[in-house]
Amino acid sequence: MDIISSQQMRKLLPLLTALAVTVLVLSISAILYLGREIFVPFALGILLSFVLAPIVIGLQRLNVPRSLAISAAILTATCAIVALILLIFSQVANLAEDLPGYRATIQQKLDSVAEGEARPSGPYGRALEALQGIASDIEKIGGSVPEDADAPGVARPMPVTIVSSGGGTLATAAAVISPLLGPLTTLGIVIVFAIFILLQREDLRNRFIRLAGTDDLQQTTAAIDDAALRLSRLLLFQFGMNAAFGLITGAGLYVIGVPSPFLWGILGGILRYIPYVGGFIGAGLPMMLAFAVDPGWNMILWTALLYIAVETAMSNIVEPILYGHCLLYTSDAADDSLRV
Repeated sequence: MDIISSQQMRKLLPLLTALAVTVLVLSISAILYLGREIFVPFALGILLSFVLAPIVIGLQRLNVPRSLAISAAILTATCAIVALILLIFSQVANLAEDLPGYRATIQQKLDSVAEGEARPSGPYGRALEALQGIASDIEKIGGSVPEDADAPGVARPMPVTIVSSGGGTLATAAAVISPLLGPLTTLGIVIVFAIFILLQREDLRNRFIRLAGTDDLQQTTAAIDDAALRLSRLLLFQFGMNAAFGLITGAGLYVIGVPSPFLWGILGGILRYIPYVGGFIGAGLPMMLAFAVDPGWNMILWTALLYIAVETAMSNIVEPILYGHCLLYTSDAADDSLRV
């Protein structure tokens, strides 16, 4: 019986292992989902503290007190983030106001393409007919009045009057502020976590070392500090590269004439953190807008050339050279930074 039981347990062991791993993954996923309001700002706070750590260390080398260095770095980062949020909201508002006027340009392009084929056929013709049908449905949903609305038997649309419910200045202020409460709250939590991590950096490191356990405290401490310094410089360098990419593409889109150019520059810099597909998404959005804005094809072609040129130059020329200098500088400056 013992031999049979051991054989059965040996057969069931892979199934039990898979079941345990599945339960563990589901439990961790449920915990992360339920605690996302805390875990997401905590993770962002850790990343922000790593990005700001080289700045704080650099200020400390200039004999700036640690608390003042942390305050200056946090204040600069907060002002930059708030300015970006306000810029994004203003650009989105301007874009939302101009979007209805782009429908005529899109319809004109579709009509100009359809002129080449009297009777569209094949997949291209079916796609063109589908787009024209969608455009006509949008016009019907928008409540456009037909040209023969005065003809007998044609129902006239009923006028609709929007009556304000009142509320005065407080209601208007609440309507404007309420969409910003969520991002501002998350930003506040991220800043609090970043300040705590920067202030208690050595204490957190020592606690981690005691928790992990080691025989050589000096070597372990030096290794952790060196790894943290390298990671901080790498994140700061990547942030600088993405910010430069956003500035260059935003300025290029402004020269080309694409609406809300700085919005697409900011989104392009943010989406560049996503490997492989981030660059395509960041370039696709302004190209779609260029298609809707320009009656011709010059704007969309210049937009595509701008993204291809900037991405190729930064990925194949600028980043490899600067990454090498950044890693070399990090290796040379590691010992000096550890003594701060």
